[in-house]
Amino acid sequence: MKTNLENKYKMYLAVKEFFATWIAVLNLLPHFSEFYTAFLNDLQVIQNLSEKQLFNRKGNGISLKRKKLKLALIELTSGTADKLYAYALFTKDQILQSELHYSPSIMKQSTDATVLKWSKGIYDRAELHLSEAAPYGINDATLADLKKTIGDFEISMPTQRISATNQKLNTALLADTFTRVDQSLLHIDALVKILSSTEPILFNTYELRRKVLNYGIRTVAVRGFIIDAITRIGIKGVIITFMNADGSAMQPAIVKKSATKGGFIVKSLAEGIYQIKLTKIGYRDLIMTGTVVNGELCNIKAEMIKL
Repeated sequence: MKTNLENKYKMYLAVKEFFATWIAVLNLLPHFSEFYTAFLNDLQVIQNLSEKQLFNRKGNGISLKRKKLKLALIELTSGTADKLYAYALFTKDQILQSELHYSPSIMKQSTDATVLKWSKGIYDRAELHLSEAAPYGINDATLADLKKTIGDFEISMPTQRISATNQKLNTALLADTFTRVDQSLLHIDALVKILSSTEPILFNTYELRRKVLNYGIRTVAVRGFIIDAITRIGIKGVIITFMNADGSAMQPAIVKKSATKGGFIVKSLAEGIYQIKLTKIGYRDLIMTGTVVNGELCNIKAEMIKL
C-alpha cells in the first residue's frame, strides 16, 4: 500500500477500536449495526489484499527466479554456440557460421522473447549437427541441459505476466474497498454527530480517531519558542529538559538549548505526555506539560520570568 493508504488504514484500526469500546451506546443509533458490519467486512478485505501485495512484492521471487533462469539460459546457449561455431569454422560451413554471431552481452539486454528464440535456434542447430560436433563438446547430456533450461525459462515468462496482472487486480480491488469503507464511515459520522450534545466524550473521542495522521513524513515532533515575560523578546541559551509524565528522567535523556531568538526543535520523540523543564541562570525555573501525537506537530510557547 502507498503511504497515504497506510495512514488511512491506521485510522480505520483506531476507529475499529473505538467502536468496540462504545458499542453498547452506538448500537442504539439507527442502522449503525448495518454500516458497522460493512465496515468490519471491508476492513478484513483490506487486510487480506494488503497481505497479498506484501508477499507478492517481498516473498514471491517470481521476477528474481526468471532473471536467474535468463542468465543461466544465455550462458548455456552461448557456450553451445561457441562450440558449434568452432565446428562450423573447421568444416567451412559459412551459413552456420553466420547464424552463430550473437553476443551474450546483447542477449542480456534483449527481451525475454528474443532470448527464447535465439536459444531455441541454437539448440535446433546443435541437435542437427550432434554426431559431427561431438568432438567439440556437444553431446546428448549438454543438449538435455539446454533443452530443460529453455523449457523452464519459457514456463516462467507467462508466470511473470500472470503475477503482474494479479498485482494490478489487487491494487484496483484495494482502492475500491477503501472507497466502500469511506462510504460506511460517512454514514457513521452522521450518526455519531447525533450524540455530540448528549455524549460529548464519545463524540470528541471519535473525532480524534477519525483523523488521518501523516505517519512517516513528519520531520519535527516538537517546536518551541521561549520569550521573556516582560520584554517579550526571545531568550537564548535556555536549557530544555524533557521528562516522563511523572517527572522522572528519560533514558536516554533529551535535552535541548534555545537558539538566539528563543526557538528550539525536537525532531524525533515518541507519542506521549511529557513534563518539560526550562532553566536559565537569572530566570525562574518553569515546568510545563506537552503532548506529542504521531503525525502532528507539538507547539510549545513559554514565558520565563526574570529574577
